[in-house]
Amino acid sequence: MKTSLTYDVIQPNIPIPIVPFGRTVKGSEKKMVMDNIVIQNAREFKVPLSLMEEGIQVVHAPTKLKNKDFYNEKDDSLITSVYIDELCSIVKNVVGASMVTILPEDHFGNGSVYTVRNLKAAYTKIKQNGGGMKDALFNGNLSVPLRGAIHTDYAEESAIDIMNTIYESYPQFKNGRYVLLNAWRNIADIPVVDDNLCMLKPSSMVKEEDCITVALTSDNTSVNHIAKSVLQYHLSHTNVHKHEWVYYPNLVKNELLLFRQWDSDNLKEPVVFHSAFHDANAPKNAPYRESIEVRLVCLWEADVNGENHDTSKL
Repeated sequence: MKTSLTYDVIQPNIPIPIVPFGRTVKGSEKKMVMDNIVIQNAREFKVPLSLMEEGIQVVHAPTKLKNKDFYNEKDDSLITSVYIDELCSIVKNVVGASMVTILPEDHFGNGSVYTVRNLKAAYTKIKQNGGGMKDALFNGNLSVPLRGAIHTDYAEESAIDIMNTIYESYPQFKNGRYVLLNAWRNIADIPVVDDNLCMLKPSSMVKEEDCITVALTSDNTSVNHIAKSVLQYHLSHTNVHKHEWVYYPNLVKNELLLFRQWDSDNLKEPVVFHSAFHDANAPKNAPYRESIEVRLVCLWEADVNGENHDTSKL
């Protein structure tokens, strides 16, 4: 299929100019909408994508939680305990890590260990509280799908900062390999029809030219959910003709989409750029996308020779 994606044409180290769900920015000095971007259906590949090769993988992973459990504002313990425990166990088995845990709250951008994305629910809640769309972008645990800037969750500097915090609690992993992952799930009882997630195959990226470092800071929002600045990468339009995009149509609740956001193994491409996008084939009355994302760190112990324990799965 073909769609439009919003690339960056900006200089490094300036605050992110977020563009929510597809508002045009043609003519902007900061962003450029690139039309007719081909996005391949990853379900049709003869050889499935894997975390080991492309840093992208879908696994069968049912959850105990029901749809309503992801929206309990008064008590989200089913997410912070049951759901996250499920994720850590699933991912540990998939990648063969010594340990998998969540990232510190102040490194998640919105000041939470997870984000539920539902445009209607987030915007309705913020509007009731007298806020605007900017607030809906950074509203703690509840936000909107970002059909805007292509991005990674972290740049190298933030990945290192995260790991320094992690090592304070788990010093035994300091000399081992680590991988930061985004664990993304459709939480509705029906498949995702629109505002799906597309991902850039890292092998099609020109790393030295494509990555633009930008700062996600509390200046982007009038609500104080962001505990500290987080550096991300945005994607330059320079090599758009080389980029290969993929997606998984009709993702359902018992599937878990995993994609790499940093890898300490220098032989691996460390990041997977991603963005929500509009599916031109989706019906006009398509239901709003409902999803949850949690960012995890996978840790391996090093042996006495300083070599990582088995990382053959990743």
